[in-house]
Amino acid sequence: MSGRGRRMGTAILVALALGGSAAGKRPTRAERCAAAKVGAAARRFAGELRCYQRAITAGGVLRAACLAKATQAFTAAFAAAEGRGGCATTGDAAAVGAQADAAVTAVVSALTPITITTATTATTSTTASSTTSTTTATSTTVPVCAPVGSPCGSGTCRADAGGGTACVSGTCADPCSSDSGCMAGWFCVFVPASGTTLCCLSAS
Repeated sequence: MSGRGRRMGTAILVALALGGSAAGKRPTRAERCAAAKVGAAARRFAGELRCYQRAITAGGVLRAACLAKATQAFTAAFAAAEGRGGCATTGDAAAVGAQADAAVTAVVSALTPITITTATTATTSTTASSTTSTTTATSTTVPVCAPVGSPCGSGTCRADAGGGTACVSGTCADPCSSDSGCMAGWFCVFVPASGTTLCCLSAS
């Protein structure tokens, strides 16, 4: 082989070695954690949009259970990512989830308002001769707003625990996990100052 051929061969081998080294770089634990969290947020975003998609073709009624399923899967995936250790940040599931919800709300708000079914209550009355059961479905329209953190009505737009957003005042009370855990006219929203979800009075 000529000297020129040997030099070209050496150059090719060096290039392959450098390329292989870059391609074979293993992500750090922090990078793997961040990637897992981004994936969890992406699945929550997609899952909630599917809930709204179904609602639009089902009379405009958004099922809270559908949103809850997407939220629960996100929470579990986030906890699993942090449980493996090495994360650059921890305890940020609520903040990241709120951003995913805000993105969903921005998409949906550009298309159509949605009525959210928030609770189903059952009442039973008993007499000496018979028992009658009556099931009543109650629906609540969440005061939709966007983006999260912006002024709305006489309050502020917050991420609702059930998905989407709610326009609430600064009057907040007990911690909660869903709107059904709050009094009528109150919504379970994420409050950044407290770092958790609280029952807050509607501002619309």
